[in-house]
Amino acid sequence: MDAFLTDLGLLGDRVRRPADGSAPLGRLMFEHLLEAHAPLSLDEALEKWGTTRPRLTRTLDRFRAAGLAERVPRLDRLPVTLWSALHAQHARRGGDWLMKKGGLSRIDEKVAKKVVKALNADSFNVEKCEKVFSEIAANEQMILLNMLGGKLPIGWRLCGAKASQVCERVLSKADRTFRRIKRVSETLEKVIE
Repeated sequence: MDAFLTDLGLLGDRVRRPADGSAPLGRLMFEHLLEAHAPLSLDEALEKWGTTRPRLTRTLDRFRAAGLAERVPRLDRLPVTLWSALHAQHARRGGDWLMKKGGLSRIDEKVAKKVVKALNADSFNVEKCEKVFSEIAANEQMILLNMLGGKLPIGWRLCGAKASQVCERVLSKADRTFRRIKRVSETLEKVIE
């Protein structure tokens, strides 16, 4: 596995081998992505491997540049993030602002009124948020979150559920790169002639 990751450049230019003899960070992260069922967030990676955020980001960016990994929104954290944003904006600006400018006017009026009523009664928690917004599509929830000033966490996952899908994605990316190189070289030949 180390040889595979090194040959693809996924461990970086200077591979850091831990002093205790364990596997390098790139290998640990790659093996985690192979086994994971949910996208890996930077917070989870920090907790799991205890290194720096920039180092984790560089490693994941190498996987993305190779076409093995992709960034995706963490939809599993959407209810918590949406609850937090709604709660914060309600405390700052109130229910009227949420209904008019806060974005609740963009969703179903019944749902919006349930949310404001629960916020006013101080009974709006994460479970209630998840239940109320279960009727609303995830993309509409993300737009609402954006209008409230919240930000949905991003996670990293492999580009496909099966090895064949990942392979197809990597080969497609490599093919695009070679076509670009060929096109540029043909253009340079025309200019030189």
